[in-house]
Amino acid sequence: MSKCPSCNSGFRKRITRNSYLRLFFKAKIYKCHECKVKYIRIPFITTSIIIKKGNKKK
Repeated sequence: MSKCPSCNSGFRKRITRNSYLRLFFKAKIYKCHECKVKYIRIPFITTSIIIKKGNKKK
């Protein structure tokens, strides 16, 4: 996953907190730099899940 599904810009950082998700599900949490949306990526699920919507810049 290298591009944000909502605004199609590249992810700049991966959030390393929330260790329970990483420990049990091997999940990775990404935050988009442009639209401030957080996504969770779990390896055995093919789609990304929005966990927090941010404010879109107009």
